[in-house]
Amino acid sequence: MAVITLFAITATVYIRQSAHPASLGQALSAYNAAFIGFVPAGAFAVAGIVTLAGIRWALLGPGLAVAIFAAAVLAAPRARAILPSH
Repeated sequence: MAVITLFAITATVYIRQSAHPASLGQALSAYNAAFIGFVPAGAFAVAGIVTLAGIRWALLGPGLAVAIFAAAVLAAPRARAILPSH
């Protein structure tokens, strides 16, 4: 539980420091909607995966999806830096 709290606090501080002051409310509301709103949807999806494919795939599938998404997010700034600006 402490790790989740630490992540939430760190992410909130990062958003507050990164967002433009005029769009801070929209940035924080989008973060809260994603952080709080996707938990029930994820639980529902994992329950479906358990029913169809078993517990092993219910743990492995979302874990791989998160790892792939994280790799794409981390690679995106590098790709933008490499592209020439017109």
